[in-house]
Amino acid sequence: MINKRMGTKIMAVLLAAVVALPSAGTVMAAEPASAETVGEDTNEAGKSLWNSLFRSAYPKSDSTEEGKNTQSGTKTGTSTNTGIGEVKVALSVAVAEDIVYGDSLADKITVTATDVSNSTEVENFTEYELKYYDEDKKALAEAPKDAGDYYVEAVVKEDSDKFQGDASEQKAFTIAQKSIKLVLEDQRIDINKDNKLPETYLLKLAKDSSLAYEETFQEGYPNALYDIMKGDEVISTTPLPAGKYTIKVKQDSIELKLAGNAKAENYQIAPVEDAELIAADMLKLEVTGDKKFQYGEFDDSKFLKSAVTAVNAQEKEEKLDEERLSFKYYDAKDFDPASKDNTVLAELPRNAGKYVVVADYAYDEKDQKAGKSDPFSFEITKRD
Repeated sequence: MINKRMGTKIMAVLLAAVVALPSAGTVMAAEPASAETVGEDTNEAGKSLWNSLFRSAYPKSDSTEEGKNTQSGTKTGTSTNTGIGEVKVALSVAVAEDIVYGDSLADKITVTATDVSNSTEVENFTEYELKYYDEDKKALAEAPKDAGDYYVEAVVKEDSDKFQGDASEQKAFTIAQKSIKLVLEDQRIDINKDNKLPETYLLKLAKDSSLAYEETFQEGYPNALYDIMKGDEVISTTPLPAGKYTIKVKQDSIELKLAGNAKAENYQIAPVEDAELIAADMLKLEVTGDKKFQYGEFDDSKFLKSAVTAVNAQEKEEKLDEERLSFKYYDAKDFDPASKDNTVLAELPRNAGKYVVVADYAYDEKDQKAGKSDPFSFEITKRD
């Protein structure tokens, strides 16, 4: 495309060429040339004039590699002299070192443009594009997302009417695997009923951990093999005697299966923390008391510890140590009786609404007893 400025240059060169030609009255002392020689001389003169005109209009465009407005093949991808503007800039790219799978590359890559004529930085420079390459420097069709090693370069936008310049140096960067945290909940088993432990335990995604791009697990959460430990000793006794144990997950047994096209290779599973296993003579607790209170009247004493009853496996009543009793409160609308992952309220409920309370009896090795009640629903009503 020849713009107005380039057209003016061409006209100036044409005028100079015409002036330089011999005038009509000049006598040329030369022998007549053959028709073949005249034709060759005419072609060479035409080529010379055209090259002169073209180089004057486009001083950086010639038969050499310098200044070509092209991108090389898939391996190097180096672009030069893009843009059609008057201001020549030199581009540089900086990439953050903490990129992990799921991050936005736009937030991690910074492009700086320097005006070549005065070596000053161009403020708020946005007329650039980023080109990405894999670890073998083969061009990618779009910005990479998967964990791996890559290269990036910046080029001036081809349609920029203000700037032009060569591509930046290709900058290497890495997208690291995203670390996710899986947890194993503490377990309780009743030595009166649970004669055999499960082959695997279900792991769950920690509340402060998440998958990237709204990806999900393929078939619920993963399971894991484990060892039952008592101190440094692996316990393999079946049935498991009453006591307090540690569940140690076998990390290499965790298989991450993700839905759709999501790739497990983009994630790294952090070491799973040990969980507690209590094998106890489990008591069945029952919470008794009122089920309705007016706003301002409810406090923890409304469910007296002395009102919690318990029976053992033989359905005989057990006397409880009130120091080992505690209550956990839940918002009824968010409570799932079948889940072990319900959110315990941080404070005692006081506002009008419907709630659930569960009584818990802590394990003590002295009597090897523990217990838990069924959920007990109650309501705090608005004051009349």
